[in-house]
Amino acid sequence: MKLFSVLLMTALCATLAAASISHPGEAQPLKPLAEWLRQGGKESVIRARILAAMDLFARDMPVRERGFRHEGEKITHVCSISSLPGFTDLMFFAQLDESNGNASVWRTGIDGILVSTVRFSGGVVQRVPNEEFKRGFDFEKMIFTTKMRMGQGSGIRRQDPNG
Repeated sequence: MKLFSVLLMTALCATLAAASISHPGEAQPLKPLAEWLRQGGKESVIRARILAAMDLFARDMPVRERGFRHEGEKITHVCSISSLPGFTDLMFFAQLDESNGNASVWRTGIDGILVSTVRFSGGVVQRVPNEEFKRGFDFEKMIFTTKMRMGQGSGIRRQDPNG
């Protein structure tokens, strides 16, 4: 049964990934996702030290976010869009390991291009090469785009590891 679930999920992911590939001239492939976050996301913040590691400013940024964790998993997935005037096209994806508080956070825009990646581990935030974590970024984009298309929202509350 478990093997069947894995195969089914793999086939679904491949189909949805192919359907979500942006076409030439499409400058804002994540715009529908951004609107979905603005309309139904919960108010939260991206912490100053995460933003500073991404070469942004060193103050908390208000965002609208949606997140989820599958039953039995320890990874929380979060997608957010800035609600700070002048920065409303900034988007963030994150994977938070609830068992140890470690996280990967990716910065992008509505164009869907990966701008920067940071890791939070053991209380330390550091910028890391995008190439090392791009697969995770692509996966997060795909799962949130899928959830949006399926009309699924957020049902979890997460603890802030850098609080």
